[in-house]
Amino acid sequence: MSSSFSLPTKVRQLPFFPASFPDETFYSLISRYFLLSAHSEDEVSFEVLFGVPTSQMDFRGPAPFRLKYFVRQLPGQSRILLGKILEANCFVALVLPVITAADWDFPDPKFAETNICLDCAAEDRDDASIGMAYVHRIHQLPGVTACWRHATKFVSTCPRCAKSFRQPGKFLTAPLVDCGCGWYPSVQTTGIRAAKSDVEFAMNAHRVFEQRSYKTPASRLISFFEMHVDHSAFQKKHGRHRWRAPISVGIAEKLEQEYSTIEVASAVARYIQSGRCPNAWVANLNPHVLQGRARHRQNIDDPILLG
Repeated sequence: MSSSFSLPTKVRQLPFFPASFPDETFYSLISRYFLLSAHSEDEVSFEVLFGVPTSQMDFRGPAPFRLKYFVRQLPGQSRILLGKILEANCFVALVLPVITAADWDFPDPKFAETNICLDCAAEDRDDASIGMAYVHRIHQLPGVTACWRHATKFVSTCPRCAKSFRQPGKFLTAPLVDCGCGWYPSVQTTGIRAAKSDVEFAMNAHRVFEQRSYKTPASRLISFFEMHVDHSAFQKKHGRHRWRAPISVGIAEKLEQEYSTIEVASAVARYIQSGRCPNAWVANLNPHVLQGRARHRQNIDDPILLG
């Protein structure tokens, strides 16, 4: 008696992959791989790296969902590599240490993909250890429109021909390399001065992101990724059933599990829904104050005011 079965398709290892620049986004990193590779078509490279067409890839979330497929193609232990990429090139650390609740009704954060500070780009290009412009993670945080270091506005299109840096279904070219019109970042093309309030917000967002990134170990980043992004942790426990609930993102610097009461969750959700702080995910709030106001409010339907 004979039986037949099919083995899973073996993922080939990439012949090379570039090292990440400091605080580089994953989209920028894989775009540099494409520019250095022998592939001439974007769609081919997306299929090679992620096993899915470009239409299924989204780089505006905390991390792309096909990361596990990608790291299997790199030399080394896949789980360690996954943790390193989540630490260095993704945004999971920002959204992880927050209160979540299944009944919250507010949108997940959407990160930018090609916000460029012209001053940073020129400095990176002139830096002998880097030699080219690239996309910084800290510039892509939701609500951030200015560089915290240079106090200038971001651009997402070529200053000369106005072509968008992000092209649907394509890897990034300019400003990693010269734009087709001949423009490239230089000290002669400095950015426009940003409003003081925008710079202050950018500085606060930078501070919160740096603190959360420093304090969050890779093991927690991986666990969050498996539960909320690629859902593999849920699939392991529940077979074929796929959990499709969105990531519920709240606020605060240290709202850990001991503060995850119904009262606090309700207060945070109401605060975000009130619209007074649309970018509340970067708010550095005192958890004790939040907990106290949630516990002592008289009417659960009254909006919570957090100073």
